[in-house]
Amino acid sequence: MIHSLRRHPILSLLVFAAVAAALALGGCVLRGGLEADELPSSLNDKHREEIGDVARDFFDGVGHFDPQLASFVTLTPGELGIEEFKRFVMNIGALQSAEVLVEFGALEETSIDVEREVVRATLSTTLGDLGVDLVRREGRWRFASLPDLTMPDAVTPYHVNWSVTHSYVTHSYGPSEGSLVVVGTLDNVGDVTVLELGLGGYILGEDGRSLSTGTSPVLTHPFFRSGESTVFRVDFMHGDLSALDLSRFVLIPNLRVAHEDDESAETHVSVVPQRLTTTEAGTGRELTLTNSDDRASSAAVFAVIRGAGGRPLSLYQSPVQVIPGNGSRRVALPPADAAAIEGAVEVTLEARGSERLE
Repeated sequence: MIHSLRRHPILSLLVFAAVAAALALGGCVLRGGLEADELPSSLNDKHREEIGDVARDFFDGVGHFDPQLASFVTLTPGELGIEEFKRFVMNIGALQSAEVLVEFGALEETSIDVEREVVRATLSTTLGDLGVDLVRREGRWRFASLPDLTMPDAVTPYHVNWSVTHSYVTHSYGPSEGSLVVVGTLDNVGDVTVLELGLGGYILGEDGRSLSTGTSPVLTHPFFRSGESTVFRVDFMHGDLSALDLSRFVLIPNLRVAHEDDESAETHVSVVPQRLTTTEAGTGRELTLTNSDDRASSAAVFAVIRGAGGRPLSLYQSPVQVIPGNGSRRVALPPADAAAIEGAVEVTLEARGSERLE
């Protein structure tokens, strides 16, 4: 299944920083529905003004990329749970990553849903009209759930599709722990060169909330041009891996539009050999990185394990090395996990993440 990518994350460090900041800020935890006297029998002008202020503050936080403000005026990890809050922050990052200024326009229709004990409101924004649910505690309005911040294709400066090609469970993290590895392809179907800064993803539960948030254990493919593809890998470490349904997996890479004249997009480092057998991949192998540029470069070897028809089964990498100008350096590629090479036909190698150093 091919998916059109509309959400992209910030780096994991910022995700955890935002979680910690919001935990420090604190906030009330929603427990069930509203008290009867907190659900207005009708919405007056003052209520609508307060709801409009909450929406405006929220989108000011998103538009200016301030996770602390956005979390403070809407929801806290205590209300959402840590995994869902990570996804909340990632959605904020998605808007900033696409270089789209998100603004709140006006509060449109409002109505009271007595059965669900929420106020339903329509907000006009630069992303279009958004329907949101709000609750009221101690005289203060809050969003009952994360507003849908999906970016319409028309507002994104790039267009990327992705699809999952393989998944497997590895127990390399210990005898009682494991990780679910999700592998796939990321395709640049737009007209601009894309800079990939990071990779992550989440798996949703049946209720639409994230059961687990994962990140990539390998460096990204910094630049890929229109029409090109790259292989991604996201690892999920979760107590009950059987509860993770890959049909609800969402890829969230952190992307930017690259400048066409950016010379760092050019690769000056090559690797020999360019292919390994599956046996060599399982035992580890020394490789040679060669730099054809006058200046030193940092680079790593990326190994893509492929099955029949070239289908990506896994992705792993060597340590990053500094390659001297017009020089070479040996680098050891770690052994692939046995689960990664099951059903593999070949392993293709490339130098990736090169950055010329002055």
